[in-house]
Amino acid sequence: MSNFQHSAMAFYSILLQITKEQALEFKYDKAFVVKSQLPAHDLPNIVYIVGESLVLSHMGVYGYVRDTTPKLQQNKQLIAYDNALSISTHTRLSVPYMLVGMEGIDPLGKFYQTPSIFNYAKARGYNTAFISAQDTSWGHIKELLVDNDVDYFWDGVSMNKNTSVHKGADDMRVLKEVALPYIKQQTKPFFISIANGWFALSLFNTFNQTA
Repeated sequence: MSNFQHSAMAFYSILLQITKEQALEFKYDKAFVVKSQLPAHDLPNIVYIVGESLVLSHMGVYGYVRDTTPKLQQNKQLIAYDNALSISTHTRLSVPYMLVGMEGIDPLGKFYQTPSIFNYAKARGYNTAFISAQDTSWGHIKELLVDNDVDYFWDGVSMNKNTSVHKGADDMRVLKEVALPYIKQQTKPFFISIANGWFALSLFNTFNQTA
């Protein structure tokens, strides 16, 4: 598969050139992260919520008329950024880049050689988990992000076989039946990334108190 990652339009142009055999043999070469020798027992738990399909204009904390983020609005330590941009409006580009930490156009395909946030968290001593309400097989998202450094992985297909990129599993069920039970059984420290759509608002409000 080509290593070129430009804009969304360029990305889809490249996809049209990929043969079925190339897609099945998808490979990438990620740099190794050296494990830290520092103690990990005092590290804070981290819940990284990717509000996929969530927009600033519908968040109360940013001035939306409906009270959609009540707990966040009560948090005096909250830092609300108003100048952050996603690399793309397409999930297959935006979510992977969020979890790797790169920004801007990537014409040399450095993304494929860059460790993910899971690799860094595991190297520091965290238990790691990646939960998504959507199907992660499309766009090679699972292959890109889920490796031996992800201790627990779950996506929406486990709950609903008809789950796709367009419609994930029931958001509140994922929260109550998967995400929260997983967190409650963990010992510190843990790093968990939860990628979902509109129910990210519920996650923001819930984890403001529990994480």
